Amino acid sequence: MFENEKKENPVSYYTKAFIIATVTVLIFGLFMSRGDDTAYWEWVRSYAYIPFFVVLFLLMYNFFTRKLRADVKEQKRQRKFIMHMSEAVKHTLGEDAEVFRVLRENDDFQEILYQGYMILKHGENETNNTTRMLERFPEDSVEYSATKIIVQQIERIREQS
Repeated sequence: MFENEKKENPVSYYTKAFIIATVTVLIFGLFMSRGDDTAYWEWVRSYAYIPFFVVLFLLMYNFFTRKLRADVKEQKRQRKFIMHMSEAVKHTLGEDAEVFRVLRENDDFQEILYQGYMILKHGENETNNTTRMLERFPEDSVEYSATKIIVQQIERIREQS
């Protein structure tokens, strides 16, 4: 469920960016040297630093966006988990809008979803475990049925990985 991680940019990405920037400077130098008195190679030498700055800019941009948006990956994983559990509950309990409204508005059930995600991510411990998840609701409630489905899905996912 969590294996689809996007890898860092490979060296070939930066090499391509450097080549494109270099070719751009060379072509632009052709046009600019024709309009000026300067020789082509003098013009190219004076702007030869641009491809290096392009690659440096890309490196810095990718580094900072990875650091600043580290929590975005976590939010996407949580959303994916919640959507997966919603589909499982919908498939088992049916598509009754009233049931989903009750589950969505119940803060305890939302906490159960978060605990389920944490169990999948970090494993069970004293505060986050599947037996305590089921103890929160009466056995005849909709929340209990949905929580039971979520616990079954968590166990199935853990068995697969």
